[in-house]
Amino acid sequence: KNQGFNNNLIGDKFRFLTLLHSVEIMDVQRTVQTIKKFQLQLQKTIEGSRGIWCLGAVEVEVINIEKMRMIHEDQTESEARKLSVIESMIKRLSKRDQQLPSFFLVHFHGIVTASSQYRFNDFADALKKNKDWKREPRQIQLKPISKKFKSKSKSIDKNLVDIARYITKGGNDWVGGKSYLRYKLA
Repeated sequence: KNQGFNNNLIGDKFRFLTLLHSVEIMDVQRTVQTIKKFQLQLQKTIEGSRGIWCLGAVEVEVINIEKMRMIHEDQTESEARKLSVIESMIKRLSKRDQQLPSFFLVHFHGIVTASSQYRFNDFADALKKNKDWKREPRQIQLKPISKKFKSKSKSIDKNLVDIARYITKGGNDWVGGKSYLRYKLA
């Protein structure tokens, strides 16, 4: 609990990191090798960034690009951006593989804290130096955690609980605050 501390000041010490690493064909062995490489790259970047601490999870999301394209009309701005980045990442695959209907999206979600504000900028710069992560404009998102949700204040504790749920959802949908084994297409 954050008793005795200013919630806004504590909130300024955290960022939510989403890092899209790659789109892979649905080959488990190949994807496991990609994940191992990704984890080493990320660990090296974090350890090489002074005053930074990070906790999160690598997620492998199954994406059906054909279905994502079909719901294009009803997408939110965030979903449209995700589709755009994924479409661009698919272009890195061989021409034959680009035609597949489904892929693995290898990415990371985590909480980052820093010893001072400018350390976040240094960390973002370090992430951008990795050739695998700077190909698309939205592959790296290092955002402050929200202080409000639907016009109501949101505590650091509530943010951290919600983020923990989000990064361990495994692509499943949320209904009434509970995870259901129903794939969230968007």
